[in-house]
Amino acid sequence: MSPKHSVFLTLTMIFLFAVFPAHSKGFTDDDLHGVGLWRGHKHVDSELFGDVQMIKLFYLFKERMQDDTHFEYDFFPIINRIHKTIEKNAPKNAAAHNGVGHLELAKKIVKVSLCFGNDPYMVAAKLFMETRFDRSLTSPTGAVGFSQMTSIGIDEVNDQFQNRGPDYAPRKNKKKFKKMIKCFLGDNSFENMFEDKTIVKGARATKSSATRSAAKKWIQSSLDRDLIYGNLLLKTYAAANYKEGRSIANIYLAALGDYNGDTNISNGIMVKDRYAAFGLRLYDKISAVVVDEAI
Repeated sequence: MSPKHSVFLTLTMIFLFAVFPAHSKGFTDDDLHGVGLWRGHKHVDSELFGDVQMIKLFYLFKERMQDDTHFEYDFFPIINRIHKTIEKNAPKNAAAHNGVGHLELAKKIVKVSLCFGNDPYMVAAKLFMETRFDRSLTSPTGAVGFSQMTSIGIDEVNDQFQNRGPDYAPRKNKKKFKKMIKCFLGDNSFENMFEDKTIVKGARATKSSATRSAAKKWIQSSLDRDLIYGNLLLKTYAAANYKEGRSIANIYLAALGDYNGDTNISNGIMVKDRYAAFGLRLYDKISAVVVDEAI
């Protein structure tokens, strides 16, 4: 991340705490609970945006949440930057694989990000890193979808929905995340994979090859499910790294490292740290992209 953006993001964090002081105080290692990560609902509610203008637009979005009439107009510059990034970098058949055009995908990325309180440019950077915006890709280790969800990542999301009960995540998190999903979809139609009985409630996706396969096929079967699970997991890891006074850049740096999770060393650097640093560089570039310029 450029020094300019690092300073700017730090100042933005100061602005956030000055204007919106209701955020909670962050957590310690003692907040890791059992197999799941214990994250309080106040952390889940935190809005994590990289600049003051995005914060202002987010609060406008919240005011108009039930009315999509102004969405494309209000967020045109953000949608346009992400759209151009997808156009310049996605593989030739990505739109066909995704089932939507690049502009429609950009709109969905912006909306789902805002509904979850994630920075749309950071979400776009993560999708760029993982799949170059082609959700048909499967990694050599079997990760699927835009966000390359692993069975471990799927289990983490399911725990936030109370799959294994309150020993693995606060009960309030489910309600908070369901509200975010309703914001994105516009209704309460969403059912997670144990609610629709793809897997048995209480079972982990990692339990067997059959549950791993069923869970991943469930993600692959719907673009909206793909975006929802990816955003929820990113927000969960961001919440785990949310601490008062920590810059937005450093929260995302830690969250992306957790998301990747690869502790192997390559050229003297842990793989997950290299991944996270690359994500922030992409964030810088996407947020400043010019219409006729590729990343």
